Amino acid sequence: MSKEFELIRKIAPGSAGRRDSDTVESSPRDWHWSRIFMIINGTAASESLAGTPQDDVITGFGGNDTLSGGDGNDIYVFSGAFGRDQIRDTSGLDQIQFGLDYTDANFRLVRDGADLLIRQNGGDNLIELNNYFGSTTPRGAVETVYFPASNVTWNLADGSAFRTVGFVGTSASETVAGSPGADVLIGLGGNDTMLGYDGDDIYVVSGAFGRDTITDSSGTDLLIVGRDWTEAAFQFTRPNNGADLVMQTPGGVNSINFNNYFSTSQSAQKVELVYFQATGTAWDLSSGSLVIRPGYFDYGGYNAAYPEIRRAGVDGFSHYMNFGWKEGRDPSAAFDTTLYLLQNPDVARSGINPLQHFLDYGQYEGRAAHAAVGFDIRSGFDAEYYLLTNPSVGNAGMDALQHWHAYGWQAGVNPNYLFDTKYYLAQNPGVAAAGIDPLMHYEMFGWRAGIDPSAAFHTNAYLAANPDVAAAGINPMQHYLQFGVYEGRPLG
Repeated sequence: MSKEFELIRKIAPGSAGRRDSDTVESSPRDWHWSRIFMIINGTAASESLAGTPQDDVITGFGGNDTLSGGDGNDIYVFSGAFGRDQIRDTSGLDQIQFGLDYTDANFRLVRDGADLLIRQNGGDNLIELNNYFGSTTPRGAVETVYFPASNVTWNLADGSAFRTVGFVGTSASETVAGSPGADVLIGLGGNDTMLGYDGDDIYVVSGAFGRDTITDSSGTDLLIVGRDWTEAAFQFTRPNNGADLVMQTPGGVNSINFNNYFSTSQSAQKVELVYFQATGTAWDLSSGSLVIRPGYFDYGGYNAAYPEIRRAGVDGFSHYMNFGWKEGRDPSAAFDTTLYLLQNPDVARSGINPLQHFLDYGQYEGRAAHAAVGFDIRSGFDAEYYLLTNPSVGNAGMDALQHWHAYGWQAGVNPNYLFDTKYYLAQNPGVAAAGIDPLMHYEMFGWRAGIDPSAAFHTNAYLAANPDVAAAGINPMQHYLQFGVYEGRPLG
């Protein structure tokens, strides 16, 4: 008895066990086995195996085979070194069934023109579903792919398999193409062309991904950049002032070419959002404004600083652009909404979103973006800034000040935009050696001794420039963060 026939028996216990045909009575998963299957086995050579108008079980064994099931609900069985096979089918509910020597982790889906490929990861075995995305017959229109070893079914018919396993390339330069639905496309290495077509597609790049080109047709699409990259590594260019937008690392060693991004005739053919897993930062490409100097909206930070937005299930970026700026919320640690409007009264009078104004006009006019300063600062601790710069704290439901006391200063994070924890401890080794909270030390002793909290703020200079603050005996950094920055006081 062949290995493939044994597999079918294990999946369908109670069969008669004859080599030519079987009557099967059990019903594993979504296949109805109470019918008669014609067993068609190939050899180790390359050959063509044709089924019958009935339900067939076709096993090609080795070689590069062409398997044609014809009509009926056919099963195509693959195990061992089965080679590079092609499936052509006419009709029915058909299934690819792998042997117990493979799991779903061993294969990926790749689109090659009108064909759908089931390609082995790190191996030479391949199944081509001929003309799968075409409209003519015969087609490799197999509905499901079943892996008994891992008890996983890829449903090709309803499109869920494409969202689950994605279209994954290799380290070579190639075309990775999706379906008309929602796809996940992963290029890996090489200079790839990724085609999402219709649907809400997700493109994923990480590592040394090469020089890739993305072409999309419609839908709301997302590019995810893996955890080994941050937004600081990329810059945008518009080569030759043409229609393409290029996001690249220095020297262009790794780049994403958004094909026809600036083309007015193909305005819908864009990736709308770029998301960086390492920092939680999202760049909105839909309007073109955040392309200029990205990084001013931080999804993770916004959700952490304003958890009520996250709990309400509202998209953070949309909330800020429509409501958040009017409420005085800050989009990231790099931009203070209130201070921008205060320092630019013409923008405030116009009723324009301050972040939008800065990105579209302000930065070119020499207007400055101020780091975020929260409204509730106590003893120098700015909870809003802390959560904007450390989103994992807020997203874990931890209190910002408690986290600072227990972990934050030891990790070298900063309690506000003016206090540099690492700088303070380096300049005051006795404080570091004693294991004292550096912010508390500055609050109680440091400012009185003329110690600077960072290279950006000079304690004695601020007190000299603001004698009323010195006369009141107030912590100068606390005064500046709470009052001075809004009053336009000089730092000294």
